[in-house]
Amino acid sequence: VTNINNTTSAHLTGAATNARGLTLVQADSTERIAVTVGTAGIGAVGVAASITVSSIRSSTLAFIDSGSRISSINQDAAYDTAVQDVTVMANDTATIIDKAGAVGAGLVGAGAAVDVATIKNSTAAYIGNFAVVEAHRDVLVRADSSRTIDSTPIALSAGYAGLSGAISVISMGGGLDATGAGKADDTAADVNNTISLSGGVRNVNTS
Repeated sequence: VTNINNTTSAHLTGAATNARGLTLVQADSTERIAVTVGTAGIGAVGVAASITVSSIRSSTLAFIDSGSRISSINQDAAYDTAVQDVTVMANDTATIIDKAGAVGAGLVGAGAAVDVATIKNSTAAYIGNFAVVEAHRDVLVRADSSRTIDSTPIALSAGYAGLSGAISVISMGGGLDATGAGKADDTAADVNNTISLSGGVRNVNTS
């Protein structure tokens, strides 16, 4: 059984910074599991079984938010340039390579191989409430996640009576974690405040 549980984060919290070029907040994480397991059973009754269980459950976060004071990024006009950018980026790459083999040989031979591989990672990048972030050119917020599972279970049996079986159980995904769900709720609230069916659309149809 192999497990990886990591948290990787990069952030500016309650910060006041100015830059003439790029302000970069970036979190990168890589998780890799490679397991090879083999068993053999030989005799009048040969029975062999191999089981591998691999799990990756990690969190990668990049963000600008406010703590006891408001984050203020590029608020001094003296630093404005044509190449002034702000980038908040989170990248995660997770890979599982499992190989399980079992050979049973005898008058009665039985071999079984089972591989269970799971990746449940969350990757998020955001600018939090009350943070004041500006750039003369671009503000980029981006989160990328790559998940790969290569599962190879092999079972063989030899004998007058032979029985073999190989099974892979694969699960990938993560959905929104608590942070992502909270930011989605905040965004929905901001949109609802900006566009109100009862009050009309802000700055539209005003006299």
